[in-house]
Amino acid sequence: DSNLAPYCTEDEKNAFSTALENMENWLYEDGFDATKSVYIKQLAELKKMGNPIENRQHEAKCRPNAMNMLQKTLEKYQSWLNT
Repeated sequence: DSNLAPYCTEDEKNAFSTALENMENWLYEDGFDATKSVYIKQLAELKKMGNPIENRQHEAKCRPNAMNMLQKTLEKYQSWLNT
């Protein structure tokens, strides 16, 4: 499994795996002579599935820092209100 596995469901993982296999097969068959615009369209279809998973990973990595910043801001304003 990749480093993205914790950020997707088993159903998402299976669907994405199937889509990747289908895309690979397409590349070696019908896609071999496809135009650039067709490749771009196919890539966009894969990104529809992969980008949300990557976004969850990014959010999870950034969350601790965001929580610390929020906590410090809350403490600063609470201190200001108590003076």
